[in-house]
Amino acid sequence: MSVEAIADAFRRSVGAQVELHAEGHHRYQVLTPFRYNDGDHLGVVLKQVAGRWQLTDEGSTLMRLSYDLDLADLQKGTRAVIIDGALDEYGLTAEDGVLSTTVEGDDFGNALYSFIQGLQRISAVKLLSRERVASTFGDDFRAALADWFDPSQWEERWHDPERDADGRYAVDYRLLVGSRPVFLFTLGNDTQARDATIALHQFERWHLGVPSVVVFADQATIARPVLARLSDVCDKQFSSLGGNEDRIPEYLRRLAA
Repeated sequence: MSVEAIADAFRRSVGAQVELHAEGHHRYQVLTPFRYNDGDHLGVVLKQVAGRWQLTDEGSTLMRLSYDLDLADLQKGTRAVIIDGALDEYGLTAEDGVLSTTVEGDDFGNALYSFIQGLQRISAVKLLSRERVASTFGDDFRAALADWFDPSQWEERWHDPERDADGRYAVDYRLLVGSRPVFLFTLGNDTQARDATIALHQFERWHLGVPSVVVFADQATIARPVLARLSDVCDKQFSSLGGNEDRIPEYLRRLAA
């Protein structure tokens, strides 16, 4: 199939504005009407690999995401589910940060259309609302905790079985570091922060003597009065998971020393 015929197939599927710019032997930059918010075109290259045509972003999509997100966060939790779903739905493969798809036969138009949809779906991960980010935070923290400690060392939604059989004062995670328990709270909003404050006050009354650690989805979103009351009863806080992936487990292990 000639390059002109390929370009025509692209235009029929995606739009008349599609352009192919030659960049070497059997290699073309594909410019489409679809752009990022900063005006840059989606990164799409058409090239031959082992005699077959392939569309690839040459790593540009995940590189752009890395400006706003830790790439490690894309491999776990809700974000990973979204990305894996896009790969499956649109027939993309991901290898060493490069997204690509192989054109089947002469089906260039549908291949480009699906490839663009996949890139857009994956790029939209960084546009998650604050509420969606809060939901990914719970998944992200649990995945991080599983990396730091064996799951046999922690229990989710722990409550005192003797004093609180109904679970009114629950802890997100009760972690055993060595032989010492630690209470972990993962907080994404004011309501969760208030609940943690109430639970910690109750633990003081019961004289449990267990150190408490709070990790926020984003501490800056917590109202100052709510944060102040929590600070009175919490032993240690981390403003977010991102950027503290090393500090949090290091601090927790020091508690057992």
